[in-house]
Amino acid sequence: MFYLVEFLKIMKTHIVLSSLFLVSTLGLVLVGSQYNTVYSRVLSKNSKEISGPYFSALIDKKMQLDGVIRRVQNLPGVVKVEVSSEKQLKSEVQKLQSTFGHEFVNNLTTLNMKNMKILLDVGIKDRSFTLIKEYIERLVGKKEVTIGALKYPETNKRKTNKELDSILSYLNVYGLIILGALWLISFILMVKLIHSKAFIIEKFQRRTLVAFKMVYSGLGTIIVLGTLGHYFLLGDIDYVLSLVVLGMLAVSAILIKMIPKKFVGA
Repeated sequence: MFYLVEFLKIMKTHIVLSSLFLVSTLGLVLVGSQYNTVYSRVLSKNSKEISGPYFSALIDKKMQLDGVIRRVQNLPGVVKVEVSSEKQLKSEVQKLQSTFGHEFVNNLTTLNMKNMKILLDVGIKDRSFTLIKEYIERLVGKKEVTIGALKYPETNKRKTNKELDSILSYLNVYGLIILGALWLISFILMVKLIHSKAFIIEKFQRRTLVAFKMVYSGLGTIIVLGTLGHYFLLGDIDYVLSLVVLGMLAVSAILIKMIPKKFVGA
């Protein structure tokens, strides 16, 4: 506790430097704890933009859809069948206006309809879509179903942002590099102050390795509190944190040795 108190005294008398050191240390703990989580979220966001074509089928609400959905899902080329909510159905009906005309859409809105959205494999051919369409018409009756055109998800956005996506996928790496550089600079400046304080303590209180004990008590406390705070707020902790912590402890020991007492006027 003695060494921690002395460490905190140095931080208290050098607010700007201690703030930079504190923020960079906690930042490294946060990025290390969320390292792979950030990476997987970016990849997940990008992968959602890559999906196959789809089409909609409006079917009489009185018809039991469970059997229809089960059979359609088993067809080759079909990925998933979804049943839209009433709000989504109204939106889909309005989209059909451009294809079938305003009068037809008005007639549809007076009927009780259910909308099935059929998601297909990426790269499926038009011939396969036609076969699936004909199968549904035979299954429920051609007069009982209205099938929309095959639609493709927008991919232009992903193409134009390909470089940006590549940069974002390394956001965790950039975070470690930037925070690591700030931490290194602030720590080097902190070591100078710590050496000056340690020299006085060693000279008048006959203690040894004071600089190491002050650094590890202060740095260790910040890391432990930051890790516990992260765990209670965000949950799981990534294994990369252990590598980050070991790196900080190793660099601390090296810098304390490399920066001699005489360098700080001891």
